Amino acid sequence: MVMFRPALPLLLTVILGSCVNLFLAPRDSAGQVTDRVISEHIRVRLPTERENFGRDAVVDLEQCWQFINRAVGTMPRRVLVVVSWGSADISSEYETGTISVGMSGPAGATDPKFFLIHSAGREMARLGLLGLSEGRADRQESRFLLEGMSELLIHEYEASNRNVEGAWVIAHMLEGMKRLGFAHQAQWPALDGGQHSLLTAAPGATFLIMCRELRGRDSLFRLFDALKRSNLQDALSTVFKSSPAVLESTWLQRVREYDIPQDVTATTEQDAPTLDTVTAVGSAGSSLQVRLYMKDRASDLLPEGIFVQDTASRQTLQARAGAEGATRFFAVDIPIEAGRGAGTYEMVITAVDESGNVRVWKKSYSLQ
Repeated sequence: MVMFRPALPLLLTVILGSCVNLFLAPRDSAGQVTDRVISEHIRVRLPTERENFGRDAVVDLEQCWQFINRAVGTMPRRVLVVVSWGSADISSEYETGTISVGMSGPAGATDPKFFLIHSAGREMARLGLLGLSEGRADRQESRFLLEGMSELLIHEYEASNRNVEGAWVIAHMLEGMKRLGFAHQAQWPALDGGQHSLLTAAPGATFLIMCRELRGRDSLFRLFDALKRSNLQDALSTVFKSSPAVLESTWLQRVREYDIPQDVTATTEQDAPTLDTVTAVGSAGSSLQVRLYMKDRASDLLPEGIFVQDTASRQTLQARAGAEGATRFFAVDIPIEAGRGAGTYEMVITAVDESGNVRVWKKSYSLQ
């Protein structure tokens, strides 16, 4: 019996070819994801069953790439956007031009397409700015400007500059908490958990808006270009012809003098946060726990975006998330000094959601 044995080179070719085909084929069957959603500069990787969603979104993602590339001129030629419904994390990797957007959070469920475009667009802005600065904008001292400029660029693309008004409110509150200034911002992300949001972008965005008014929009891109050759202090001096100390002082003064409007509606009245109930329990010499029960149809109100100003002690405090069983609320602990007498006191509650909607309420609490 004669058995056919293929020549060794041919056998190796077949094996290698099979391996290559397996590597290049879309991973629909094994990982249930597809890479088939492609535009000129964007490739979207997402679950196979969401492919139609990806094809609808890739057009906007491509337009966003084009806009940011016109602004910075240093976008990666190809950007991979990985979309996952099993995560809420959002990040980007400069070295590979990869953006990851987790859709599992409440905001991703409320308006998935807008959330994807906004989140991926902000990360594209980061990639472009890192390209312009050759990665040096991500240094500890200048990272707050990278966050701020990324936020400004995505709002320029969306023609939603009114949303940035909320950044001034946040910056004003942070200054009241003594959490604003170059030295403090250099500690990001330790202070803010590294999240990319309007909250973390507010300091850098407001500083850059001030700089833009001094020297024009192009000066902001010159600043990021200068960062690839020098540190932040020298780059600021070179571009704005002023000492960093003077720029910082001017910025902080403007933030302090910012007059918070009663309300700012950046999107719609229905999407803005509403305050249902306020409870306060505490006594002099300890602390008063204020619980805020709020509604947020757009699901983009973060605890860090809620501030309570106690008029008696002149303290500004930031909220945290709380829950009692299935009931969720936002909590703030107001220290009550031992010498404070019984009576009724006023507090001002300010909420800024990620869309830039601002709501302000004046409430009172009583001490026995």
